[in-house]
Amino acid sequence: MPESEVSAFMHEYCRAFRPGNASAMPRYFHFPASLMASGLRLSINAPDELVQMLSVGLSDLAAAGFSHSEIQDIHVHELADDIALVSARYHRLKADGRLLEEIAASYTLYREADSGWGIVAIVTHDPDRVIAASR
Repeated sequence: MPESEVSAFMHEYCRAFRPGNASAMPRYFHFPASLMASGLRLSINAPDELVQMLSVGLSDLAAAGFSHSEIQDIHVHELADDIALVSARYHRLKADGRLLEEIAASYTLYREADSGWGIVAIVTHDPDRVIAASR
């Protein structure tokens, strides 16, 4: 599994994650999927559940001025030919380019033969806890 393939997938996902684009997000996931944060654990069983959840979340972010995100730091860990762990730090930006917030998340990705890479788990965490290479 080329690391660049997974990194390209994550950059595409990052570009797509923006207000008004919730309906385009299921293509980046394999279901069921999980979302975890401190004090929160959700199971997302179908694309429509993801769209509903993201529509609310992206609307709230848009109300705060969120326009788009940029990956600041990304680490891809190959766990198997069809499994990868990705840990990334992002800047959420306003339309004028000013920083809204810095966030981080780690993702488990799975590659299905017929549909390619998809996110099966997301764990949000502090930006200083990105999982970097230990080699």
